[in-house]
Amino acid sequence: MKKIISCHIAFVLFIVTFLPGCRKNYTTYYPDKEDEGLAIFSSTGNNLMTCFIDGKAWRTIDRTSYSSTQTSTYELEIEKRITSGSRDTLSFHWQGHYNTEKYASGTVTLVLSVPKNFDYRSLSALNGQRLVIDSAVNGFFSTSISQLSVGNPKGNGSIYFHHLQLDSIAPLNFSGHMVGLMEARFPLFNITRGRFDEVLDEGNVAL
Repeated sequence: MKKIISCHIAFVLFIVTFLPGCRKNYTTYYPDKEDEGLAIFSSTGNNLMTCFIDGKAWRTIDRTSYSSTQTSTYELEIEKRITSGSRDTLSFHWQGHYNTEKYASGTVTLVLSVPKNFDYRSLSALNGQRLVIDSAVNGFFSTSISQLSVGNPKGNGSIYFHHLQLDSIAPLNFSGHMVGLMEARFPLFNITRGRFDEVLDEGNVAL
């Protein structure tokens, strides 16, 4: 019995000691000294989006992987959805939290109306483009943040793709980079000073 207990304790110590080292963080946060609470506007693949939501600093979760289980977390998901109508939708979901509420997560989402033939080349064609989002015809912003998402309000605003490149390296396998700025206006609050810097791959792009 003592031998079994000793082996169990040794196993637990192994898990505690070695598994944290298997976690790899692919997100880098450099604070902006002029906008307290936000990260700098960057184009170096920091895998991060930060902004002010209702005047409070908000950021996305860390992009991480765990080699022991081959699972990853992504702060951004880009997904094209087929509809029964004449156009489909392209959604950008940023998962994050207020800086002071790390465990109260939510999402900021942009939904665009896109043609049926929209593909990775169409996404790259947004490079250098500023899109005005009207919350009705061409797309809308939304959130799943507690209290702010009551009634599922839709927001208008704009997004600027300072740099956007996506290459197809195999079927359903992508590689690229997306950098830009955004802002959104809702009936009772605003999203301001949004900036994003994202590496794109098959883990967070589904087209």
